[in-house]
Amino acid sequence: MPAELIECKTMFSNGTEYELFLETQCWRCTRYRRGYCRIWNACEDARFDESRFPYSDLMDFKGYGGKTCKSFTTEKPTRHRTVLKGQMSMEADDD
Repeated sequence: MPAELIECKTMFSNGTEYELFLETQCWRCTRYRRGYCRIWNACEDARFDESRFPYSDLMDFKGYGGKTCKSFTTEKPTRHRTVLKGQMSMEADDD
């Protein structure tokens, strides 16, 4: 039976808990690309300013240490390619 999740009310209790969060959530999430994620950046900023901690983006395990991210996903991001009128193309037209 999976652990019950509750809304996050506290910061990470120590550096080990934060490192575990990074390894199990951030670094496995497809939203974390090239060192950027809004939630990851807020966690890093909160190391120096507690008011920046993303409480609303995280969940705590009830009765256990640790947190999980509400935005965590392993699905590949979709790319939206918008072709604008008059945009040059690298593909040859065979007309």
